[in-house]
Amino acid sequence: MNDKSDYEAHLNRSLDDVFDLLAREIARLKESLETYRLSDHPNRQEIIRWHIRTLDERQDALEQ
Repeated sequence: MNDKSDYEAHLNRSLDDVFDLLAREIARLKESLETYRLSDHPNRQEIIRWHIRTLDERQDALEQ
């Protein structure tokens, strides 16, 4: 029983780590998106679209 409890605790920590990683990635992408929105980069619109698609994917993964 103890092995199962240890495994479940490890699994819960691992899931928490994944959630934390996704949340940090979302925050990083939002900051980067804002930077490109304010820039005059030649491919600005394309980069913004990529950031939005990637943010949507990460947020969907976090919700699942």
